[in-house]
Amino acid sequence: MVRQRRIALRKLAVASIVTIPLNVVRQADEKLYNSLKGGDFCYVFNSRQMGKSSLLQQISRRLKSEGYKCVYLDVTQLGSEDTTSAL
Repeated sequence: MVRQRRIALRKLAVASIVTIPLNVVRQADEKLYNSLKGGDFCYVFNSRQMGKSSLLQQISRRLKSEGYKCVYLDVTQLGSEDTTSAL
């Protein structure tokens, strides 16, 4: 019984940690938002696991709430085909 409670508490703690939104708004985030809203072409460069997708979702949600149409194009596969000829 005690073991089951500990497992349940651990699951609850993990679920709480996972569901808490943590968004640190940087000055660059606001600049990106304002530039997109102004119709500018924008891009975001950073290394892996640095919040690019989260930033995309956050800004997209914000723009959609203001009536803007947002589209996400995944171009990661462009130019990745094997172009070497078989010998």
